[in-house]
Order: sequence, then C-alpha cells, then structure tokens
Amino acid sequence: MNKLALLFPGQGSQYTGMGKEWIGSCREAALVYEEASDWSGVDVKKLCTEEAAALGGSRNTQLAVLANSVAMFKVYEERVGIQPAVSAGHSLGEYSALTCAGALDFSDAIRLIARRGQFMEEACAEVEGGMAAVTGVSPGVVEELCALVSEPDQFVHPSNYNTDHQTVISGHKKKLEEALGVLDRRGIQYKRLPVSLPAHSRILLPARDRLVEELQSLNIRMPKWEVVSNLKASPYGSVDEIRQSLPEQIVSPVLWSSTMRLLQSSRITVAVEIGPKTVLRNLLRQSTPGIRSLAFDVVEDRTLLLQYMSSDLYRQNDAHFISLCMGIAVSVRNRNYNQEEYEEGVIIPYSEMSKMKRMYEAGGYSPEVADRDKVLEYLVQILETKRYPHDQIRRRLRTLTAERRA
Repeated sequence: MNKLALLFPGQGSQYTGMGKEWIGSCREAALVYEEASDWSGVDVKKLCTEEAAALGGSRNTQLAVLANSVAMFKVYEERVGIQPAVSAGHSLGEYSALTCAGALDFSDAIRLIARRGQFMEEACAEVEGGMAAVTGVSPGVVEELCALVSEPDQFVHPSNYNTDHQTVISGHKKKLEEALGVLDRRGIQYKRLPVSLPAHSRILLPARDRLVEELQSLNIRMPKWEVVSNLKASPYGSVDEIRQSLPEQIVSPVLWSSTMRLLQSSRITVAVEIGPKTVLRNLLRQSTPGIRSLAFDVVEDRTLLLQYMSSDLYRQNDAHFISLCMGIAVSVRNRNYNQEEYEEGVIIPYSEMSKMKRMYEAGGYSPEVADRDKVLEYLVQILETKRYPHDQIRRRLRTLTAERRA
C-alpha cells in the first residue's frame, strides 16, 4: 500500500511573489490571504504577491509563509484530495501542519504566529545573534564544537538537525564567529544564514514564556491525521502535548533527520512539500532516497504527483476513493456555525467515513459499490451542512462519479 506524507517548510523558504499562482488558480486559496490579512492586521496578500523588502522581518515572514502554505494546501486538496497518513513541519512549518490537519483554526494560527514573530523579535532586540549550516560532518562533531566555544552567558548550539550530515547552529554572534573560525581551521564546510535572529536557541527563552501564556486559552484539537512534533520527532498524542510543545519548540532544536527516519520506518512511499520552494524535498532526497519526494511549488513535480496518484499503482490503495471524499469534506470551508448541526452533519458522517477507510485498509480490498454510494451520501451531508453551494456540490459529485467508474 502506498502511504503519503505532507511536509511544510519554515521561515527562510519565502520568495517574492510566492502567492500569485495560488491566488489566481483557486478561490479557497485566495480567501486564505484575505483572511490572514484581516486576522493579523498585516497585508499578507501584498506580502505574498508584491513586497520583497517587507519579508525581511521575522513577524511578516512567518505570517507570509504560514498563509502561503495553507493556501497551497487548499489547492492540493482541490486537485489531489488524498488525505495523508502523516504530516510534519519544519519549525514554523509545524504550525502549518497542525492547521491543515485541523488541530488549529486558521484564524487562531495567524494570530498566534503574529505574536510568535513579535515575541521572537523582541527577545532578540538587544542581542546580536546568527545562524550557520554546517555540512559534511556528523551532528556529534558539531555538538562538541559548540560545547568547546560556549560559555554560560554566551553560547552557540545546534538548532536544526536537518540530516546526518547537515546541522544548523544558532546563538550569540561572537560565539558563532568563534565556532566558524574553528571550522575554517579544520577544513569543515559551512554557510552563514542570512538571518540575525538566532532561532531555536536559548536566547529566545523570553519568547517561549510569553507564548506559553498565549496558548493557555487557545482552542486546540487533535489533528485529523498524525502530525509529528519537532520536539520529539514522534506524532502528537494529546492536545496537552501540543500546547506544551509549541512554546518549547522555540528554544529547542528541530529533530528533522529523526522525523525523516520516522517516515521511513512508517513505510511512507510519497512525501509532498506543501509551501514555498523545495528545501524539505531536497533534504529528503539527500537523506531518505527510498521515499519519492516532490514539491507542490514546482510545476513538474505537481504533474508527476497527479500522474502518480492516478496511476494503476496508486489505485491499488484500498481506500483511495474514500480518501478523495474525505479530502473534499475537509477542504470545503464551513459557513455553518450552529454547533449541533455541525456535530450531526459533519463530525458524525466524517467519522463514519474514517471508520470505513480504516476497515478497507485493514481488509486489503476495495470498497464495494454500495459502500461507495454510502460514502457519497456522507459527503453530500457534510457539504450541505457546511452550506456549500449546490452547483459546486453537483460539480464535485460529477468528478467523483467519474472516479468511481474508473
């Protein structure tokens, strides 16, 4: 069976005009930028389509990358519609992963990221810091180097364990320069990163403490599929764990190489990067070549993804049809805020579809025609409860009917 993972990039992947294509190709994606602007008080749409200079600040950059990733996910849902087995995000990308999996409302995620960026900037306002990517040596060598030059009040330490041969270090600029000097003398390759904010370092402890307060009253749910924590490189097991881990993530290293090993041990066969550029796709290709890795931001990769997903190989996925229906159910924006109606018309039928999907995955055979008809009934109930326009419901059903005959 083919298993799909979605990966969400973090700060540093942004580029000028990264939202233009999505705004012009998908109504749901276009709404993401408008809503992000309304909820943050920042013109996120302009950040993602026009302004390059304004992307330099941490707060604006984080807002733009989050919005762009969520908008791209809307396009993914519309064009592909396959629910992943698992998702993971790199640093800021973890918020994108949690939002797309339904653990965070987009409005809450935008407000939270606006505060997170602000807290990080303020924590570093009087501190000169920096980051660098060290390549060609093991993480253990990098850890020893950091310990060699660090002092209690001036330090540098690993911030991102990206692969077994790439580790990013972060900390006070003085100690960073000392560490780079040692690397020069030892002939070890590195690259300074164009940032002044020392992400995932203990310098950001004040930001962590303030974020704890922000998360106390936030409505968080368990994600619809597994989301891997940066802090432990394992899927979240509870809402409390999410609430506790997100603040700690600011001052702790991203365990990305361990996350990729988790995907491999989980028998993931396809991983798709949802967000700007191709950083995570490239890291995965370097570290885990057994997983087919694609970037949704690349036209050629999108073509390959659609071809792969529609091929006979992928159609052998027992729950493919149910996954399509579940993807549509999740992707459609809710316009019904009656909690009782939402529970009866969305939560319950979606749970039934999920049960059927698990049954077919366990049984190793494809849904019977009668069962597919039942799944379609559940889908219509969900779309009508969400007050999705009836002409759009008919269009969705025509597409799925053709899929059922395929």
